[in-house]
Amino acid sequence: MAKIAGLQFNLINDTANGKNPLPFPVQTLLTDESPTLPEDCISIRKGDSPDKLVHYMTKTGVWNTIQDESEFFKDRLFLSAHLIQNPNLFFVKPTKEILAPTEDLIPGEKLISERRWKFRSSVQKHEVINDIKSYLMKIPGAKGVAETALIIAEELYTNALFNAPFGDLNSTLDRSTLVVLDPEMAVEIIVGSTENRLFVGCIDSFGTLSCENLLERIYNGFNAGFNKSVNMEMGGAGIGVLRMVDLASDIYAIVERDKRTLIGCGFVLKRSSKKIRQTAKTFHFQSFQNIVSPSGVIRVERRGPVVLLRISGDIKADFPFAEIDLTDTKEIILDLRLLSQVDPQILRIPLEIFKNTPSIEKFNFEYVPHSILTSAIEMVQQSEEMGNLRSIALPFFCTECKTSSIFFFSKCEVQMSGAQEPRCSKCRKVMEPDEDARKLIQL
Repeated sequence: MAKIAGLQFNLINDTANGKNPLPFPVQTLLTDESPTLPEDCISIRKGDSPDKLVHYMTKTGVWNTIQDESEFFKDRLFLSAHLIQNPNLFFVKPTKEILAPTEDLIPGEKLISERRWKFRSSVQKHEVINDIKSYLMKIPGAKGVAETALIIAEELYTNALFNAPFGDLNSTLDRSTLVVLDPEMAVEIIVGSTENRLFVGCIDSFGTLSCENLLERIYNGFNAGFNKSVNMEMGGAGIGVLRMVDLASDIYAIVERDKRTLIGCGFVLKRSSKKIRQTAKTFHFQSFQNIVSPSGVIRVERRGPVVLLRISGDIKADFPFAEIDLTDTKEIILDLRLLSQVDPQILRIPLEIFKNTPSIEKFNFEYVPHSILTSAIEMVQQSEEMGNLRSIALPFFCTECKTSSIFFFSKCEVQMSGAQEPRCSKCRKVMEPDEDARKLIQL
């Protein structure tokens, strides 16, 4: 049970009482630290400016940042956790997941309203935008933000037709071009609300948006001078997001690569646009790819040259590893928490991936059961088959002063059983293996 901003919040799996049944824990960060697994983290900020937040997100790869004193802190915290745990939910019920993510977890029910407009042509814009305008004016408490929300809806409409098909923030068609998408590629604008909050978003069927490029574009916009960047009409999707950051309180970008994108923003109702623009911002970004086989799924997440593979189900040797895009990848992290069964042969996965991507320099196994660790050490001791294995990193703790540390053992030390006993850096006592801590194998 974590206590954040005075709120008791259980981030760990708790199936006994049915509360917050998450597949794996989420880590909250209260400082500017750079975590090993930023994909699992939520950063709790203290009124940081948008440019500082975006700089932190770009530098660390932590893409969920919320303000610790924000009015809807609990909703934003659960939203972030759900986005890390199961981002697919946001394409199915976006308004519910964004504005009322706690409703299945606590008593009571918020009245959620939602309307969608599907379109596939640039000639539909006038009709759709006018209809959205009429709908916004009917939402209780939306008068102060209706004009701003409509500006965002227009930007989302334009970017979905003129930028999303290309996947490049700098690539766009002339705005006078007639654009008609295939029926199966139709785009949706969504306007959802509760009694206190409003969401305006857009779902396309391309999945081409790069969150990393988008963050870099926003950061560069701040560096160039925010107002100057907006007034210069930067072009591409960047201008729309810069306006969202300026005008809204919450910014969302969720991408299932090569399949679909949800981008949008949130407002607090019964507030003036000026007051909302002065509110500390929250960001919720996620980008992933699902590689599916009859026996299991690998969810792929990227931060620069580092790719995280979350393995679930029962991955067999015939899994289509070649479908994983590992272009420019130097390090891979395998997350084994969701495996349906623990098989030491899972260690052969790196060999399959190495066949297709010889440029990879490092493999990490995260959350490895102790049986896998034992098998890994035995495999190294008995065989040269894992020829790319350079070292094994094991967690230890001090029974005297309770200090925890990670000690690295070279391949030679493991094979020859010649590693020295690890000693505590504080009290110099011999440390014991920590079987409850995170287990990590580096290849």
